[in-house]
Amino acid sequence: MKRARTFLLALLLLTIIGCAPGLKDDSGGISNEKWCDKDKDKPWSGCWREVRQIDCESEAEFEPAEMIGELRLKSDGVYSITWHPFEYYTDYAGSYKVDEAQGAITFDHIDAPGFDGDGTFMIRERGDLVLTGIWFGSFYKDTDTAPQDISCGYVFHKK
Repeated sequence: MKRARTFLLALLLLTIIGCAPGLKDDSGGISNEKWCDKDKDKPWSGCWREVRQIDCESEAEFEPAEMIGELRLKSDGVYSITWHPFEYYTDYAGSYKVDEAQGAITFDHIDAPGFDGDGTFMIRERGDLVLTGIWFGSFYKDTDTAPQDISCGYVFHKK
């Protein structure tokens, strides 16, 4: 009886973390398609991870101390931002709009210190997503602990 309960508990745990049959891809993890809504006609869509920020004055790219672990841009106009992705948790979420002809992107306001959601986007030749004129705030929601430096954009790699 104890062995049967242990087996059922192990099976339940494996199902929850995504290792059960039918939930995984060939790499053994949960398929990105379950988490990332990608659209080949909308190259900005999908899951991204921050690799650099853009300095406001010099426009130079630099590696910040705290990076966004996941920016999800669903093709239906919904986005989410998570600094430290873990299961289903997200730090912020909302809607966004893209004007492809102008290269403009607008994110609905979120309650983050210094947030600025109006800017431009570009997909680099290597496939990186560059957002300029955008500031999502910081991981620290409390303005007393948030870093005072505000950047003027981000560079993201596809996840």
